[in-house]
Amino acid sequence: MSRAIIDVMTERQRQIDEEGYDLERDKRYVLGELSMGAVAYVVQSEWLWPWPADCFKPKDRRRDLVRAAAMIIADIERMDRAQAPAPVGEQAGPRMTATEIGRLLDGEEGGASS
Repeated sequence: MSRAIIDVMTERQRQIDEEGYDLERDKRYVLGELSMGAVAYVVQSEWLWPWPADCFKPKDRRRDLVRAAAMIIADIERMDRAQAPAPVGEQAGPRMTATEIGRLLDGEEGGASS
């Protein structure tokens, strides 16, 4: 797996673990906020940032692209969860995070978190 992919997956997990941007919170962003936030980092424009300006913290170009990619993954995962039908007679269980998928692909132990 490339360094870029690992960095994006690590950033996504950091957003969840350290910033509190978990799956429950992501469900609220149904108007494209996550993708728009990613665009703001890609073009380094506070004007496009959909949240309070003090939350926009650009770093260097590569770091901002990694953040943007992680935000896009968060939005795709949010969309997938919203569209996934629950199995008949069951509630849909938790999905694997990007980091968990990376670990699985790398042959590490662990599966979807509970």
